Amino acid sequence: MAAGSGGLGTALALTGVLSSAGRLDGPTWTGSGTPVVEALLLSVGGAAIATAMGLLRTVRRTTRASARLGTSLVATSDDIVTVEGNAYFPLPSVPEGVLQPSSTTSVCPWKGIASYYDVHVDGQVVPDGAFTYRHPSPLARRIKGRVAFWKGIEIDASGPGSD
Repeated sequence: MAAGSGGLGTALALTGVLSSAGRLDGPTWTGSGTPVVEALLLSVGGAAIATAMGLLRTVRRTTRASARLGTSLVATSDDIVTVEGNAYFPLPSVPEGVLQPSSTTSVCPWKGIASYYDVHVDGQVVPDGAFTYRHPSPLARRIKGRVAFWKGIEIDASGPGSD
């Protein structure tokens, strides 16, 4: 996703600079009529391809994973969705009382708004140690009803698609 967005931004900026300098004159490859329109069309097309390829690489399934804080088990499941290196566990795979809602939120440009949980296990607390996307964007719909861990909570993934 970042590659597509970054590439599009760079291409648009470069198109603007070249156009204002009068460097986009001449015949067009697409037959769009003007070199500026052609450059913009190709930029958007390239960004769309890069974004699609990025999304295909970021979402995959892992057979089994467990999340641990030290020697304490936080969650385990045979149904993991891995997105951008984060293993998303089904919420029911986390024992009752482990996740306590936090007031922290963040925004991902393609997944949506993340809500955080403090993780409580065996007398230990990891503030904002887990996050979920309660209403993910359509592109990230596979992580709805799932939670990912970080901040020192180790993930042990195994099986096809694991890192």
